[in-house]
Amino acid sequence: MRKIERELRRAFPFAQIEITNRSHYRLRLPNGRSVFVASTPSCPFWLHNVRADVRRLIKPKGGTI
Repeated sequence: MRKIERELRRAFPFAQIEITNRSHYRLRLPNGRSVFVASTPSCPFWLHNVRADVRRLIKPKGGTI
């Protein structure tokens, strides 16, 4: 298991993690939405950015939680 996949599984135990045909990671969230992650992130803050994307997609569309 690659380091990126291991960190994704640790950070998002509720998400289903898949590898796409283009070698990216797809996080399928419980609400049916997906977040895509590069297999070789160039930014040192990649996990922080993925967490922010997941927070945005989990939040209900009506505004606050």
